[in-house]
Amino acid sequence: MTSNLPLSVAIRPSWLKPSYEAIVVAAHSSQFPALDPAQTERLIVFTDWLAWQRWMRLGGHGLHFEAALQEWPDELGDPDTQYLRSCDWAFQKGRDLTLFEGVSLAHQFAWEAGGFSLSHGKLRLALQRLCHDYSPKRLVYLGARLEYGFLKGEHARNLVKGVAGKLGRAFEDISASSLLLKEVHPEVDYDREFAHESAWRVGLRLAAEQVVSAGFDFLNFFLPKRPHVFAVQNLALIKGLLAAAEDSQNVALTMLARHAPKNWKFLVSCWRAGARLVALPRAYLAGPDLSRLEEIRQNVEASWKTAQAANPEQEALRAFIRQMFLRADILADYALHITRLSKLFSWLKPSRLLVGDSENAFNRLALESGEKVGADGDELLNGMFLTRQRFDSRQGSTEERPLVKRLLAWGPQNERWHAVSAEKLDCKSVGYPAIWPLPSLAAKTSENRRVLFLPHTVDRSDVRGLYANIYSMMVEVLRALQAEGHREIRVKVHPGFHDKAYYDEILREFSIEGVELFKDGGLLPHIAWADLVVGPVNSGALVETLAMGRAYYPYMALPNSFDPALLPPMPIATSADEVVAHIRQGQNAELQRRVLSDLTGPTLDDMQVSISARNVWQALEQAIV
Repeated sequence: MTSNLPLSVAIRPSWLKPSYEAIVVAAHSSQFPALDPAQTERLIVFTDWLAWQRWMRLGGHGLHFEAALQEWPDELGDPDTQYLRSCDWAFQKGRDLTLFEGVSLAHQFAWEAGGFSLSHGKLRLALQRLCHDYSPKRLVYLGARLEYGFLKGEHARNLVKGVAGKLGRAFEDISASSLLLKEVHPEVDYDREFAHESAWRVGLRLAAEQVVSAGFDFLNFFLPKRPHVFAVQNLALIKGLLAAAEDSQNVALTMLARHAPKNWKFLVSCWRAGARLVALPRAYLAGPDLSRLEEIRQNVEASWKTAQAANPEQEALRAFIRQMFLRADILADYALHITRLSKLFSWLKPSRLLVGDSENAFNRLALESGEKVGADGDELLNGMFLTRQRFDSRQGSTEERPLVKRLLAWGPQNERWHAVSAEKLDCKSVGYPAIWPLPSLAAKTSENRRVLFLPHTVDRSDVRGLYANIYSMMVEVLRALQAEGHREIRVKVHPGFHDKAYYDEILREFSIEGVELFKDGGLLPHIAWADLVVGPVNSGALVETLAMGRAYYPYMALPNSFDPALLPPMPIATSADEVVAHIRQGQNAELQRRVLSDLTGPTLDDMQVSISARNVWQALEQAIV
């Protein structure tokens, strides 16, 4: 039976019954001891894809909750404006209650607040749909955990209880029967992206930052005085700009030493380009600062008392914010970041900012701190944007104007995206300097068709995307590649939150052997190793791979939020069979040039000088000088 089990949540097991006495919500396969696969009166609804797969192998009656989310829940509103309201909770009569030194604390929590609300709404409505489909008399809570740990524990329990109450079903909590076994989740919790550093490593890193910063302070005395652009960008783009810095005689870059490599090669390239590495100044919160934070907490709570929550998501979000944001220690941590960056900008006085992701918390903090010293912000995107999703940092909200002033577009595709998702910003097409040095990294191809496979991720703009599809698509594609005769396959998991151990478990569970799995380290060596790359259409790896002269075969799982008008002009697979078919057809150089031209515009001139880097320098100069 196991060979015929569905991998995709879009396919429900054939042995499911028309109705069940109860729906049990479960989080993980460690909770199996509390369940009985032979019991056919209960439908187990899992929030973990691998647990659902294992349950079916035991013959149990179960579904993954995303089986009910093939169609977007209209109750959640316009899918393209889900994040415009992420900070609405902090406003009262148009006034941001969380301002600290002129910077919004709420903006630092926008990703978490938006992610929580969306996760909560999708699970709530999925359970309501499943109750409609299977008519249970009871909802039973054993456990639940959604992506990045946004929803778990008490918040998940209250959600299930709320659905039961709304639908007039009995509610039962059996979570106490769940054994405390080791659990491996697809990704770490949203507040644990980076591993805890030991005290000595923290001290060593801070000391290195101070030494580097002091060195550049000294060198700065011997450099011509020029306006500086404070840059928060990916390292590849920074290197591209530094290599072409001779094209800019009037502007230089400033970056945080903590974000920069400390090797001599990079430090010398910064010095030659007139760039500057700085450390955040030390700071502390005094009594009046702490009093202000307590005032912020009280004002938010008071505003909530005068305005009742409009829906279950808003009510749950308030509880989440109380627990994970409005605590004295967390507010103080955010406030200290603001104080240190404000102190830096007060003496550095940047003329402009260049960021790569205005929705990132630190990028937002830099943009707001820059506003206080009169520095506008440019955004040169550090990734692929293929949806019409609107974000307040680029679009503004009901209460605020955009944080970014101008989009520096890679090429035609970015311009199309600007027209539908960020049209309030000025826009200037410059190209993408990060790919300038990449072609020189290409190595000779082998004869045995090495394949690099990149599992896709559901980025926050892809609100229709289903997380379970990440894993089912990976299994299907790897099986298809091996059946096609590919014997050397590497899998490179996206860095950051994603947990390599979960992918290891999937490979073992489905007996996919002979595949090397990587997470840490750079992507470029793997691209150079491969003959071809199979990866998500919304990954920046598409651009890097084509720039290095490798074939890239993109895929996308369905459903998704991608706008067809924003997709690159190339075949895009939606199934494992289509991936194999596209590889068989091959990919010629003309197609690769056409795709690169659409995504990044002109990159090199006849003298192999980066046109895109020169364009960025000129755009910055024109905005400042």
